[in-house]
Amino acid sequence: MLWLNGSIACSPGIFDELARDAGMQGSAQSKAGADPGGRGSDMPPEPMSVTAGVGSQGTAGDVGGPVQTPASGGAGAAGTSQGGRAAAAVGGQSGAAGRPGASGGGAGAGGKPAAAGGGAGSAAGPAAGSGGGEPAQSCTPPSAEGARCDTYPQCGCASGENCTWFYGPDQTQLACIAEGSVDAYQRCESDRDCKRGYGCLDRACKRYCETSGDTSCEGVAAECRQIYRSSTPVSAAYFCSRSCDPVHPKREDAEWDACGADLSCIMRKGRNGSDWITDCARAGTGQSLVACKTDADCAPGLGCLPLPAPDMQSVCRAWCRLDADDCAQNETCARFSTAVYLHGVEMGSCVGYCNPARPMLNDAVWTACPDNYACYTNDSRQSSCSPVSSAGGTQGSPCVDATGQQQVGLCAPGFVCRVTSSSSYQCTRRCELDATSNDCSVGTCRPYEPARYAKDRQIGYCATDEIP
Repeated sequence: MLWLNGSIACSPGIFDELARDAGMQGSAQSKAGADPGGRGSDMPPEPMSVTAGVGSQGTAGDVGGPVQTPASGGAGAAGTSQGGRAAAAVGGQSGAAGRPGASGGGAGAGGKPAAAGGGAGSAAGPAAGSGGGEPAQSCTPPSAEGARCDTYPQCGCASGENCTWFYGPDQTQLACIAEGSVDAYQRCESDRDCKRGYGCLDRACKRYCETSGDTSCEGVAAECRQIYRSSTPVSAAYFCSRSCDPVHPKREDAEWDACGADLSCIMRKGRNGSDWITDCARAGTGQSLVACKTDADCAPGLGCLPLPAPDMQSVCRAWCRLDADDCAQNETCARFSTAVYLHGVEMGSCVGYCNPARPMLNDAVWTACPDNYACYTNDSRQSSCSPVSSAGGTQGSPCVDATGQQQVGLCAPGFVCRVTSSSSYQCTRRCELDATSNDCSVGTCRPYEPARYAKDRQIGYCATDEIP
């Protein structure tokens, strides 16, 4: 994919210009040059005179130590010269490359003096074995201009560093940073938290992969997915999704892979556009029926899903399987308008109802809203919880801002902001018509026009002379 710019790459090919007396070092494929101070090349040098003495090939460098072992490849043995009339013999060729070790072998020594008139070799042979110390994975050619290193397989950074994406104000590029200690698919705040080969995406350390066709991602339905920044795909940037269980994100068994603490398991369209896959992502604190904008607003095990039309407001709802008992006693696992399957099981969401007149009520019928949340109903008989002021007003309190505009969030849970007979706005109590208990301590429970319901219960408000 991408590799480090400059003189250091992840495969043999370290070129350093040396003084004329020392000759040059080249790659294991380079020959000794006629110009001893020149830069190595993959092409052979210009032919020498047929009468020149030629040093024989140096022997192979010693085998380097295993990965991360401080052994190194040995030097190629000195080339020996053949007799000739030339003033100098050519230095020995390179020893063979050592296998990966902590460091490469040294150079082959120059040719010995010719037996009959040949001078000493003028140049040292090229370097022997390649550098070691990293796993024997090769870098692929750069796929984007300005690339500095490779995310998969990791290449181009020093030991203890991680090649990852750096998102600058004007560009996205690769950079080497110190690797972190956070394990795979655990919560993170930035790339600096993640171990080598992983990046912090959606607040989870996720493994990088090569391309959308990469099949190396672990998990039953894991995929190599494109990385986006502000809805724009980042060139040559991919990560492995996670085969997690949306209902129980921490589940770890033969079928599912767990997400870390404070992470949700979200659902996404698969690569073919029809199947669904899952992935770990940051979680919020929103409980069932709490209004939300994205899945990140909802607690683990819940997704941000729209209520039925025409309202279409999104609320946090728990994921469920239609063939299991995943929902609370006062909720029902409802299937989606278009069937959604994971691992062959149809998925749905737990549908519950809060009581607008008594938002904290939690029984066999109603689901309670959290503290400082009011319950609102819509035209499709659905209800949802939305945050209100912790110091919300009660009966008769004004519910307007500094400009006199209506502000429903200024009323306490169980109250609604209504226009008064004097065209102002005040908080008034909500009530449930035909309820066994009287919700109105002041006024009379009057129905809305048109009628409003939460589930099968008609909801009204406490009308007074001031709030008709």
